[in-house]
Amino acid sequence: MLNSLRALFTYRAFILGNIKRELKNQYQNSLLGRLWLILSPLAMILVYTLIFSNVMQARMGGYNNHFAYGMYLCAGILPWGYFTAVLQRTTDVFVQNANMIKKSYFPRIVLPFTILGMETVNFLITMGLFFAFLILNGIMPWRTVAWFIPILIIQQALALSLGIFLGVLNAFFRDIGKLLSVALQFWFWFTPIVYLKDIIPEQFREIALTINPMFALIDGYQRIIMRNEAPIGSNFLLPLGCAIVMIILAYFIYKKLANELADVL
Repeated sequence: MLNSLRALFTYRAFILGNIKRELKNQYQNSLLGRLWLILSPLAMILVYTLIFSNVMQARMGGYNNHFAYGMYLCAGILPWGYFTAVLQRTTDVFVQNANMIKKSYFPRIVLPFTILGMETVNFLITMGLFFAFLILNGIMPWRTVAWFIPILIIQQALALSLGIFLGVLNAFFRDIGKLLSVALQFWFWFTPIVYLKDIIPEQFREIALTINPMFALIDGYQRIIMRNEAPIGSNFLLPLGCAIVMIILAYFIYKKLANELADVL
């Protein structure tokens, strides 16, 4: 593992260069260019808040705020979108970069971290716009906003490690990427993002909490944004434990099969 960390440090300029290149190429041929980095997430936030609140008249019981349901959606969908973007892109990263892997030698591990960096920039921009919306409406959770940092770190570790694990397998068995897309659809609806967790029958709620690592992370975001309330620390034991296990599994499968990637891609 020390060798992998050393490789990441040695190739840090390569990773940063790839992140900058991706950000530049993402909107290279568009008229508005990098403005889309702001316009796309801004449009999404406005749809979730203004459209659901004013057009669809969606309301949440127990909240007097006119934008409560839109805020609830953003509190769940934005982190979920970030998680799935890192996971899916990392699962495909070795296959998508097959030509680079075949033609030149470099530590393959830098590719997933490039994806993580790219998607983190997008996520921070999106959350920054969402926070600006909260501030304008006088509902920014200043007292508990620092809790975003540990939640985000656990989420990153889980998405990246699971993505690397599946990414290596996907290079050998291309069904992995397709199965992941199906699994994420079930995972999304199994997580209280568009509905309140209170509607889950009480006898199943505890089970859902103990087998779904994203349950606690999304609930943490929702508690901070909706109630200005610190998350329940013990709830993070499951996602943290899953992240640690996946880091170990990802490291060993990468160490065992990384040298064979160029042969199978």
